[in-house]
Amino acid sequence: MISVHPIPVELTYDFRRIVFDRLQDDCRWPEDEIDGAFHLGGFVDGKLKGVCSFYPRKDDDRPGEKAFQIGGLGVLKEERGQGLGEILLLAGEDKARRLGARHVWGNARIESAEFYEKYGWTTIGEPFRGPEGQAQVKMFKDYASSDGCRCGGGV
Repeated sequence: MISVHPIPVELTYDFRRIVFDRLQDDCRWPEDEIDGAFHLGGFVDGKLKGVCSFYPRKDDDRPGEKAFQIGGLGVLKEERGQGLGEILLLAGEDKARRLGARHVWGNARIESAEFYEKYGWTTIGEPFRGPEGQAQVKMFKDYASSDGCRCGGGV
């Protein structure tokens, strides 16, 4: 059985190291300390198998709107393709919307952009190199033009 629940940020650190092939020992991000940030854990049969974080951050492309930035959506390789990433994403979007966000945005690896597009996200601008040199694109989802939340319940 799959479920999503709020988790303390400390539970995201090992996942970041494993899922994103991070070599550094410390997988804390400065955004983790932003007041209002939230972190979700995806559980399969009671075991943590995926994580996702959302940060209340203005989007430079739409500075007058309240927005949340997604960061660190990751699912263990053996659990991918089972719907856990979708459930984490949609639960986080729903919570951000309930907290007053007009849109969500984030920087996605090029190879992950198609995943987000399936859920109504749009690419903005040209690809760029992220902090660790990987190719990324900026993406967003506007709640005013989306078809509403497709998740099963709030977290």
